Amino acid sequence: GPGGRNVGEELAESFRIARRELGAEGVRAHAILHDVLGVYREVDGEPRHDFTRIDACLDRLLETGLRPVMELSFTPRDLASDPEKTVFDYRGIISPPRDLGRWEALIEALVRHLVARYGHDEVARWPFEVWNEPNLSVFWSGTEGDYLALYDATARAVKRVDRAFLVGGPSTAAVGWVDDLLEHARRTGVPV
Repeated sequence: GPGGRNVGEELAESFRIARRELGAEGVRAHAILHDVLGVYREVDGEPRHDFTRIDACLDRLLETGLRPVMELSFTPRDLASDPEKTVFDYRGIISPPRDLGRWEALIEALVRHLVARYGHDEVARWPFEVWNEPNLSVFWSGTEGDYLALYDATARAVKRVDRAFLVGGPSTAAVGWVDDLLEHARRTGVPV
């Protein structure tokens, strides 16, 4: 947290209050693939996945009575086409993956892991969102075409685990690219 202060319990209490007093049901899991969670790395050129820290975050969130909206971003450093393209002080990597096949495998492995850990019926209640505001260069250094390719790979991965799981996006600034995504989905059959 700020200044090295652990704000975990304070945040958890805020979530419990939002659940109890406002009736909130979920919270967006922003930057769930950020390197601080150690999700992806490559050893001798081979991908390694570790969902231990994601589990800890989700366990803590679920204890508050809220469920996640799984925002699938940012790009892990070892998978980024340009790891120097980052946002804010927390340095979320905003470049497209250099290998969409490895990105797709990461997403599928994550979703399968979530089902194994939390159960199919629970995970079926969690929508999966592809990225955050990619229409703003501060959050996405690629083109709209790069985003649509990322969306396709991510949607395929989620739907391979279960066709009924919800996947969509993007959550954009001023609804930019939404019409383009819907047209792309109509043309290609990718689910939204």
